[in-house]
Amino acid sequence: MEKLSKLMAQTLPAVVASSATGEEIDRWLSEPTEAVCGICGCQALRRFERFNGRCERCRTGYVLAARKEATADPLCGTCEGSGWKTTGGDRWARCGCRRPADPVTDALLRAGVPAEYAAFDLHGWRGELPAAVMAFLAEPAAQRSIYVHGSPGRGKTHLTTAIFRRLITEGLSGQWRDCPTLVQAARGMLRRGADEEYDAEVFRLQTADVLLLDDLGSELDSEFSRDYLGTLIRSRHAEQRIVIANSNRSLAALVAPKEDGGLGRDPAIGSRLRGLAVEVGGSDQRTRRH
Repeated sequence: MEKLSKLMAQTLPAVVASSATGEEIDRWLSEPTEAVCGICGCQALRRFERFNGRCERCRTGYVLAARKEATADPLCGTCEGSGWKTTGGDRWARCGCRRPADPVTDALLRAGVPAEYAAFDLHGWRGELPAAVMAFLAEPAAQRSIYVHGSPGRGKTHLTTAIFRRLITEGLSGQWRDCPTLVQAARGMLRRGADEEYDAEVFRLQTADVLLLDDLGSELDSEFSRDYLGTLIRSRHAEQRIVIANSNRSLAALVAPKEDGGLGRDPAIGSRLRGLAVEVGGSDQRTRRH
């Protein structure tokens, strides 16, 4: 607490970036100091401020710094991912969305899994798991890739994310990316000259134990997207790292020439993902939910 107190007195943004837990910060913010603010030394604390020992100006300063830091990865529309919400005027309270997550959920969110998909698991999958999925889960390192395809709304993202969750639970590192967003973000980094950010993202995607490519084939078809995804998959294949992918098209249709009814994507994708394949059928689950 003393270390956190000194850090907070120096700079509020530093606390946001520190390793202090939410519980430690909450305790520090609630330590009674009678009539003196423990941060700025203000003597004229209002009555409700004396219960937490910090003037609202300093508490608000911390919250605003936290919110500014957190908006890069918002998980909640109420608090913008900061864990704090306004209760009117200059008063703030902890947002219920930021209750401590279990280690697996936390790892999934850090890997890029959208919050609404973080609970997807194999137990929630409808019906019996396909034999190819069972074979992949038995020896993921040996199989190295699994490709799930089918018409929209058949549960491909659910199934592949559930497989991804299982591997993360077993201690593997992973990255989860939606292909259209992935390609667009990479192009954006290069356009604005963020070479270090681009290199760091490529390094994460190339070196993670597991990479999940969601909605492969729906990204904008361009020379850049073909080169970017082709190089990524080629690199992971050479290093024998696991790739999980799902698509609305079969692998053959994904790489078949456009004049033959395919998408004409990089043949390198097909050759390096050619392994276990799962076709998901059934009815449109999205329609059934409405």
